[in-house]
Amino acid sequence: EASAAAFTRDEGLLLPADLDYQAVHGLSLEEKKVLGDTRPESVGQARRIEGVTPAGALRLLAYVRNEWRRSRGDRVVLKETLEAHPPGREVEALA
Repeated sequence: EASAAAFTRDEGLLLPADLDYQAVHGLSLEEKKVLGDTRPESVGQARRIEGVTPAGALRLLAYVRNEWRRSRGDRVVLKETLEAHPPGREVEALA
């Protein structure tokens, strides 16, 4: 159950629109090219692209979770959060 929840969470992890795939260490040249050309919106979409290996998808996930977030100071947003609270819509503060 825990691994299924982690898989679902990772599938919905949104990729930054300006992600530089050339900066993701460990991706093959082919993976960098296909990801750059395709510009997937989420890790789940990236995993399903022909030419992206399971190892490449894991490297991408690790990069987005750690290096990109840390260097940019931005927050990784889950797809479910974005759908529940679309941009431009105010969110009520929790009491």
